[in-house]
Amino acid sequence: MLDFACGLGQDLRKLAYDGVNAKKLYGVDSSQGLIDAGSYLFQDRTTDLTFVTGNIWADDPLKNLPMGEKTFDIVHCSAFFHVFSFDQQIRIAKTLAGFLSENSNALIFGWTTGMMEAGEYGVGRNGEGRAYAHNVQSFQNLWEVVREQTQTTWHVEAVLQKAPEIFNRISNMEAWEVDVPERMFLHFSVRKG
Repeated sequence: MLDFACGLGQDLRKLAYDGVNAKKLYGVDSSQGLIDAGSYLFQDRTTDLTFVTGNIWADDPLKNLPMGEKTFDIVHCSAFFHVFSFDQQIRIAKTLAGFLSENSNALIFGWTTGMMEAGEYGVGRNGEGRAYAHNVQSFQNLWEVVREQTQTTWHVEAVLQKAPEIFNRISNMEAWEVDVPERMFLHFSVRKG
C-alpha cells in the first residue's frame, strides 16, 4: 500500500500496529521534515515501514522508493486534493492512477475538504491562493475527465460529511485562513473499472 502525501505517517503506523505487514507499507511526502517529525513523534526510526520524499509534479514522484516498488493495489491520499485547483487535481488524479497495479480491484481512497456547493475558494493569509473543494458530483466529474483523457474506466464512490467542530475552529486561525463557509469532508474511493 502507498500512502501519498503521508505527512507524519500516522495512518501507515496505525495499519502496522493493527497487524498489516509493515514491509508492504510505503509512505511518500514532499516534506522530509514531516517524515522526520513522524519518526520522532512515534519514536520508531527503526521501523520496517518505508518513508521517502516525493513530489507529485516530478516526472517520477516515486523515484525514491526501493527498486520495483512503483505500483500498488491500494493508494491512500488524504488531506491533499483540496490544496490545488481543479486542473491541478486532474493531473494529480492521473498520477495517482498511474501508481495502481494492473489488479482489477486496485483502489485509491482517502478524504479531502469538501463543500455542499463545489467550487474554488481562497487560501492563505489573505485568501490570495485559489484551490478547489468538491462535493460528490464534482468529484465524480473529476474522474470522468480522467477517464476521457486516459481512456480508462473508474468507479467512484464518495460521501460528503460535516467535519468535526475542531476543523472549523482550526480553519479560522490566521495561518489557516480560508473562505470556506462550513468545513466538510469528502470521503472517497476510486476503483479501476
